[in-house]
Amino acid sequence: MAWLHLPQTPVKMAVYGALLISTIVGVLHVFACWYSVAPHGSDILYNNISGMLLVYLLLVGLYNVVRITFAVAGRLFGTGRVGWSSLAAGAIFCGVVLVVTTIAFGVGETMRDAGFKAITVRGRPLVAAIKQFQAKNGAPPGRLGELVPDFIPAIPDTGVAAYPKYEFVRKPDPAKYDGNPWVLFVNISTDDLMQDLLIFYPNQNYPTRPQVASARRFGDWAKIGWPVSADAGK
Repeated sequence: MAWLHLPQTPVKMAVYGALLISTIVGVLHVFACWYSVAPHGSDILYNNISGMLLVYLLLVGLYNVVRITFAVAGRLFGTGRVGWSSLAAGAIFCGVVLVVTTIAFGVGETMRDAGFKAITVRGRPLVAAIKQFQAKNGAPPGRLGELVPDFIPAIPDTGVAAYPKYEFVRKPDPAKYDGNPWVLFVNISTDDLMQDLLIFYPNQNYPTRPQVASARRFGDWAKIGWPVSADAGK
């Protein structure tokens, strides 16, 4: 522990401070991501606390970038009073925060993606039951309850407490759902501006239209985000 007795230079203090702050926030974010897709978890931390803290760190980094830019310009033109060691400390602080925050974001989102993938796997028997019902009766069921008990013993849950149930819509809006006769989805929205669905299209023709904010495949399913004004899922 000899490093504890070394002189606390501005650069060293910047490194220690950035590591401490960004690691705490990063660990909290990773935990929030894991907890949001845990069997007995919740997405409250992910929706409210974790995101705000990450935004805070990014704003701190942006503030330091702007401050350093003006300070360097002042030094070059002979009007600045900030020392080069202080400028270096600010730059290092920004770099450490950016690296740790990026790693934490990547790890956390990987955990959420694994949870979403597990939801699609648990939904496979339900998809198969809907297809069997349609093959036998010439049309998909009006509701999931019609599948029980002839086609599936019980309607499964997702296994994720924050997003617990599969939802089914027959004859959905053909313009929005690209002509699919039915869709199966799980609402995984995290804010009031976007409605995110983990959704199954029987025709597998997932949208690439400009009004769809995002669409990413998870095997036969996709994670699709619509602006709330698009009334996704209805």
